Amino acid sequence: MSNINNLNVIADESLFTWKFKGKMFSLPVSDIDQVMIDESRELIFVLDQKEELPHRLSVISGCGEVVSTFSPPDGGQFYYMTIDAKKEVLVVCVFTEKIDGWSDWHFSFNQKDNLLLRVSPAY
Repeated sequence: MSNINNLNVIADESLFTWKFKGKMFSLPVSDIDQVMIDESRELIFVLDQKEELPHRLSVISGCGEVVSTFSPPDGGQFYYMTIDAKKEVLVVCVFTEKIDGWSDWHFSFNQKDNLLLRVSPAY
């Protein structure tokens, strides 16, 4: 079970709050779209800077440190986030041109190399 809990998104204030190991944290963001907890790695994923679709992905540690930020991959746009069987957050990106026959792809955060990697088609 994750040490991150009590996640609360306050969209009209562009703020989200959470508890990590019993201590409260908050972080302001711009035009929140979606926030998810990655239980297996104790990270928080945030899609924000939303216009039609979000333009930024941020990965935040339980204690509020920004681990990484990403723009959408070339030719793609961030779409939404989901959780895989390992309880890790995956980010779905949609592409205007198909890649290997698919327009929508799951991307995973590689924490060791600080990269966003394309892992599988999103059905």
